[in-house]
Amino acid sequence: MRSLLLVFTLFSTFAYGQLSDKHWLPPLHSRGITSSLDHYVYLSTPEPIPFGVVVTNGNGVPIAGSPFTISQNNPVSFYVGDEQPSLMLVEQSGLNMSSGDNGLVFEGSSEFYVTFKIVNANHGEIIVSKGKAGIGTDFRLGGLPQISDDNNGNRNFVSSFMATEDGTTVTVSDYDAGVTFTTATGTISDALQTFNLEAGESVVLSGYTDTSANLTGFIGARLESNKPIAVNTGNIIGGVIDGFNDINLDQIVPVEEVGTEYVFIKGNGSDNSERPLIIATEDNTQVFVGGIPSPYITLANAGDYVLIPTSYYSGVSNQNMRVLTDKPVYAYQILAGNIVSNVADRNTGLNFIPPLSCSFPRSVDLIPSLNMLDPTSNKTYPTDLFVLTTVDAEVSVNGTLTTALPATVIGNSNWVTYRVTGYTDNVKVESTGPMSVGVFGSSGTVGYAGYYSGFGVDPEVELVEVCPEETVSLFDAIVSGDIPEGGTWSPALASGTDIFDATLDSTGVYTYTVSQTCGDLVLDITVSPLPIPVFTSITGNGSVCENEEAIFNVTASPNSSVEYTVNGGAVMILDIDATGTGIITISDLEAGDLTVSVTGISDAFCSNITTVTVSETIVIDGLLDPNLSFSYATPICPNEDYALPTVSSEFNSGGTYSSTAGLVIDSSTGEIDILSSDLGNHTVTYTYVADETDCINDGFDEFDVVIEASNTVSFNIQDFCLNASDIELPSSSLEGYTGTWYPSTVDTSTLGIYTYTFTPDSEFCAITTSFEINVSTCFIPEGISPNNDDINDNLDLSSFNVKKIKIFNRYGVEVYTKLGYEDEWHGQSNKGDKLPTGTYYYIIDFNDNIDSKIGWVYVNR
Repeated sequence: MRSLLLVFTLFSTFAYGQLSDKHWLPPLHSRGITSSLDHYVYLSTPEPIPFGVVVTNGNGVPIAGSPFTISQNNPVSFYVGDEQPSLMLVEQSGLNMSSGDNGLVFEGSSEFYVTFKIVNANHGEIIVSKGKAGIGTDFRLGGLPQISDDNNGNRNFVSSFMATEDGTTVTVSDYDAGVTFTTATGTISDALQTFNLEAGESVVLSGYTDTSANLTGFIGARLESNKPIAVNTGNIIGGVIDGFNDINLDQIVPVEEVGTEYVFIKGNGSDNSERPLIIATEDNTQVFVGGIPSPYITLANAGDYVLIPTSYYSGVSNQNMRVLTDKPVYAYQILAGNIVSNVADRNTGLNFIPPLSCSFPRSVDLIPSLNMLDPTSNKTYPTDLFVLTTVDAEVSVNGTLTTALPATVIGNSNWVTYRVTGYTDNVKVESTGPMSVGVFGSSGTVGYAGYYSGFGVDPEVELVEVCPEETVSLFDAIVSGDIPEGGTWSPALASGTDIFDATLDSTGVYTYTVSQTCGDLVLDITVSPLPIPVFTSITGNGSVCENEEAIFNVTASPNSSVEYTVNGGAVMILDIDATGTGIITISDLEAGDLTVSVTGISDAFCSNITTVTVSETIVIDGLLDPNLSFSYATPICPNEDYALPTVSSEFNSGGTYSSTAGLVIDSSTGEIDILSSDLGNHTVTYTYVADETDCINDGFDEFDVVIEASNTVSFNIQDFCLNASDIELPSSSLEGYTGTWYPSTVDTSTLGIYTYTFTPDSEFCAITTSFEINVSTCFIPEGISPNNDDINDNLDLSSFNVKKIKIFNRYGVEVYTKLGYEDEWHGQSNKGDKLPTGTYYYIIDFNDNIDSKIGWVYVNR
């Protein structure tokens, strides 16, 4: 059933097998017994300082009471459930699918044991979690080989696995044809199954033995995964013969943790149940039993298994059996608790056995509630301890040497076994040599078994690197495993001990040899000198501005530390990374020279500081104010399309133009869309954000722009007479707007109506306007009839642009004169008196450089 482990303190503390700071318990499944299945978890540790253990389901949800505080001699237990389903038992609807709702995950700050116990009126079992030693990617599954289904329909095989990382893919294969798996809706018989899981999710597989292939066909099946998983396997329930059943479970380890030599200690069962089960991991595996030199059997294929007969057990005080193979195998032990005929083979158990190892731990501290399954009940079970250790070792239980007699292991006389009885409650087992410990208890039809030691960790060493004048214990290089004292060093160290003194001893390979009953331990430890850290260079990033960062790139020995100052200030530390580079960054600069001086270098291993004298200086340039002045020709008239700003050659471009509402402006060029903008006053702002490398400050400037309404132009222009000369159009309008005419001269050579266009000068927001001018013959009437009939009442000269007119009677007397005449004369004197009917003479002067005219006009009253 399980294997627990130890911690051994010699030069440092090492972890073994089941003693771990993290554990995983995948859930299980019972075929027929789904109630009155009390199940509990026990937590224990050799750690004297109390610490907490957090317990969650697979999805990370803490269970009631978590965290649990434990310490040496102070184990705790908690109730999981008494029926299926529970956190540790899934019903049929949960089979063959991934879920994180079940199973348990345990994590603590120190190492501890996890024991799962399950019991009802007729059945019981325990599982001891293997912890981190139990997770892996390749497994061979075991259980009880069965000859038939039972009458109550309770037997099955069950195996479960839990992912420890996200993105885990698990493949189940290499089982017999015809094996069927129970699912939520029935059964499937696929030759291979694949499951995808996230961390904490589990899958429970079960096959019922009402299918004949399920009796033995799943034994030796293979579990493979791309990331580490934890695995349980066995039966709830199963039996080796008809009618006799029990719970048989254990947690197993991956193939790389199994071995080739095993020792089994016999329980109380009959020849039916006391059978070691050996499963090959490779083809053509030879199996030897006891000291017999010829193989008992050769297993042709990986996954094949053999049950070794009980007759190969030997011994007087207790019975044991050695099994040796030429290739790694999985070793399961089937045992039973009573040979009395009416309960023989009813109280079976299943133990997963660790391979023989000189690296077994020397203490199991502790096994909780040795003779109890249910901590709330007074029910106890007579329980024995099975101990395997070296022939020269002494075994103590709870600090007292055992009086039990050892039994020699046939085939390997360096090892002996003990069967220790009479202990209850919490138990601590110790040995002066490497040791594995199993427990076995039974009463009536209830039996259980477990393994509290585990899978010995072979020593691992690391390179020892030393500084000049340093002393170090070479045992510090041993990072795992239980290393006995009393060995020899070759070559010998000057200290005569394990202490290496760099001023006296040469670097190189030192071999530590310890003679042990179970085999000599030989370790090679390499001592290498650490190089003195070397400073290489420091390089600044050249001239920078006050608003920039000064950057100094430093190169030196990888993983060293450089001491430096800035402008002679306090000493600071720069860590050099594994590539041999580091960066010093300095901000909040002031104009002037900035000098970084490296004064020393050291590393994490050699504390002596090597003096360095090297400096790097860069120039910090002060910031200048930008030239942001700009203007527009203003006012701006709406008859223009666009307006651009005027800037100097020193203008700092690259900024952004913006304006108050109503002005449409290009943010990059400052061009104003006049036609799309509103009339009135507007403020244009130019904002400049300096490039750090320009050494220029940020800034802004403003200019007020006026968009005026367009004004009209008007003129008092008379028509012109044919062939008039020296005619000029007025240079300014009646409103005072100057401008230009097109055409620029008046042509009076031809009669007709002609268009002349006046364009105001640009400083005036006035509209370009066209005028029509009539060139006529300028005929002067020869008579008027002033009778108020509105027909020819006046002398009409309005089209002649008259400067002055004089009218004389026939005697040559001036009777009328008028400046700027148009059509005012209707036969009256200068005094307004009516002149008589008759002929009158006139002299007319014109404004348009036309010659004066002399003629007559008749007044008819």
